Amino acid sequence: MAVRQVSKNSVHIPDDAIFLEFPRSDGAKSNWPSNTNRVVDGSGAVNYMSPQTSEGAPSPIWRRGAGMHVALNLKMEGAADGSRTYVLKNWPEGYGMFIHYKGEARRPRSDPYLFGSGFVNKFRSSNEFAPHALWLFTDETLNHANCECKYNPKNKKKSQTAISQELGLKIHRSAGDSPAPSAGPRPRGRPKRDARPKATAKPYTAVRKTVKVKKAPAPTVAVIVERDADIREALIQSDVQAPRMYRTGEVIWCRLDDPIHVSDNSNDTISFWPGVVEDIVLKSDTKPAPTSSQMDVDSREEEVEEEVNDGARKSRRIRAKQQITWTVTQFYQYKVKLLATTHSCSIADASALPYLAYQLPVDLISKSFTILNSVLHGADVESMDRQIMADFDFDPYQSTDGMDPSQRFRDAVVPYTLAVEMAKNLTCYWTPTDQYDYTFVIPPLPPNGLSDSASASTSSSSAHFQSLHTAIQAAMDNNGRGASGFASGANGKSRTDIKETANNLLGNNIADQMPSSLHAAPRTVTQTRYQGLWWGAERIWTDELVRLKLARYQFAPNGAPAVNPPAGMSASTSAVVDQMNSAGLPAEAFSAGERGMFMKIEGLFVAELQTPEGVVKECRASGMVYELADYDWEPSARVEGSGEGKGKEKATNEDAPPSISQPGTPVKAAPSSQDENASPGGNGVLSTPPRHHYGLPAPPAGFKFNPILPPGHEVVLSLSLISGRYYPKLLNHPLLVDTVQKHLVDEQSILDGSYLWALQGSMAGIYQSMDPQHWKTDRHIMLAEADEAARTIFGSEWQAIKTQRLGGVPGSGAEPQPAGSGDMDVQMEDRFEAGGGSTTVIEM
Repeated sequence: MAVRQVSKNSVHIPDDAIFLEFPRSDGAKSNWPSNTNRVVDGSGAVNYMSPQTSEGAPSPIWRRGAGMHVALNLKMEGAADGSRTYVLKNWPEGYGMFIHYKGEARRPRSDPYLFGSGFVNKFRSSNEFAPHALWLFTDETLNHANCECKYNPKNKKKSQTAISQELGLKIHRSAGDSPAPSAGPRPRGRPKRDARPKATAKPYTAVRKTVKVKKAPAPTVAVIVERDADIREALIQSDVQAPRMYRTGEVIWCRLDDPIHVSDNSNDTISFWPGVVEDIVLKSDTKPAPTSSQMDVDSREEEVEEEVNDGARKSRRIRAKQQITWTVTQFYQYKVKLLATTHSCSIADASALPYLAYQLPVDLISKSFTILNSVLHGADVESMDRQIMADFDFDPYQSTDGMDPSQRFRDAVVPYTLAVEMAKNLTCYWTPTDQYDYTFVIPPLPPNGLSDSASASTSSSSAHFQSLHTAIQAAMDNNGRGASGFASGANGKSRTDIKETANNLLGNNIADQMPSSLHAAPRTVTQTRYQGLWWGAERIWTDELVRLKLARYQFAPNGAPAVNPPAGMSASTSAVVDQMNSAGLPAEAFSAGERGMFMKIEGLFVAELQTPEGVVKECRASGMVYELADYDWEPSARVEGSGEGKGKEKATNEDAPPSISQPGTPVKAAPSSQDENASPGGNGVLSTPPRHHYGLPAPPAGFKFNPILPPGHEVVLSLSLISGRYYPKLLNHPLLVDTVQKHLVDEQSILDGSYLWALQGSMAGIYQSMDPQHWKTDRHIMLAEADEAARTIFGSEWQAIKTQRLGGVPGSGAEPQPAGSGDMDVQMEDRFEAGGGSTTVIEM
């Protein structure tokens, strides 16, 4: 077991620090430990609790950490940007800090603990105590059920690391772990450097053989509880229990029971309100079963008597059948915080949509801003000044019976505008989470004496797609043939080429550790990896399927080394196309090439890359890549490790825009791969079962997920190519059925529904994707900054209108001008219109 030693360094507390005093306490000295005397036993060991003052280490560190957490959540001045320092003046009454000394008397193990609480035996760290301190500041009833600390029964299944991430508490990391571009805030007095022009580079992608873990048996990294539950519950396929669509911390659209109408005679309504999932509960529903159907039966025993010889009687037990007259189903219910309001709602999957699955109606946007201008020109100035920086006491789920629809909409338009802006802001943030160390073997470089001229005929772009391990293995195989033999092998890759490829795949910090001699033993290296990812509005985990922005034809359209060409039409689809294709569309329009791509993420890691501007960090994903093939498509014979092409084609064609394909192909109505006639395995996978215990989700009806790489290979790509989560059977959602039908009327409506087809992979993911650009340390900070940014933008618009209303001098009491004399900034309306999800490709 690792030994914790109490830090001898005291945290610096500035002279202008603000000290916070606890208004109440749940503590008592009777809860303190009693073994406080140092006694050395016969073996020379000690085991005692040493009381500490509030100034002795590590008390100041705990007091500052907890104080900043309290100030941040109470929105005290300067807490969010760190311009002010908040420190607990002392411990709550009845609390005391102790250091537990245990072990050899000369150098015992030392662990700090905080005792005194009537609900918690002891706190082991500042992060454990911080949410408990906030509870003491805010809950006058001292109901411990309202506390967010680890020792609340509702958090018993959560690790402290997960709780710290949810609450935005600082998690100590070793140097170099963070993918952030900078190490911390700029020191005071340091001159600001001129911003360098950002180099425009295409998102990185490559194919390699799967790296081998040094010790394959028995994983050494604990799986995050939330990750395991999120993935498993999303893969549920049962008539009793539906799969879970959403995850804690995600942004979703909540369907309002009573839509908010613009006016009495208008069809334009606020039907969905954005919110953040706070909690998830599994519910059960019992309903009477129809008597006419064949039902399962329950066994019931009855004791009966029967006559035997000579009038004797004996008893025996018989089993009778009793018909079950009810059915039980289970579903997930989400507690959702409605953005920009003080209210939450409880909602099921059937009443909510993923953030990317809903687009704001254009007419609603136009009318909302017209009414918003009118509201702001007539609003009370002092009331609006206060309200704009706080959540609105507006309940979107309040019954509208007897209400004036026009006034109801006017009450909703300000918080709704803020809520949409907050949700949009959250899609701009990302961060990897739950880091761990990943150890694997990296092979040596080829001999030194080789000429680098052999690589001149090979473009630098093809090096990105040359398998690192394939090249090195070929070099080793040709080692005995001399330098000329090696130079012609591995597609002409020289030592320099191979190391450059290693840099592109793994980063400088890994490639620099490659052994320089073939006779040297392969070296094991350790890479920082992550189990999860916050990606805009969504939570993504490793070992699950995600959508990619690329169309299949953009990735090795004719095949390439270690990449199969796109799947073509199946025989049944081809027969139907021949009969119905009156437009004369090419056969490629019905192949997998026109559809989207998917990746089952096996790894998330940070690569350090050398660029002309210096070393930069880039977060990447690796794993098997899939295409959508017809459910009954059968592959032709292929040579493992190579495609049909000669290796001259570029593996991607990023300059060509994705073409428009007809969604829903193949045209023949085919059963899902989950049906009896589906391909072996029931999940549409043609290769061997995945190495992880998590399977693939159900593919769209009529298709199957077909891996495009041979077994043992994976693709490495930049995170900027990830579109977002894949939601099985999303287009069958009851809230989308009418929308889907509306977009199947004619060719133009089909094009207008591209964002829907992209969500199931019928079209490239670029047509509806998350495009986060700003790295933040954790989800709590993302939520806080999205809220602050939305209020800042809205506040600036309100200040312009207020100044105009008051005749250019705020506070002068000038008469308000007529509504419409000062319109809201057009840029704000553009941002509002983009609230349903952006499709801009970014460079990371």
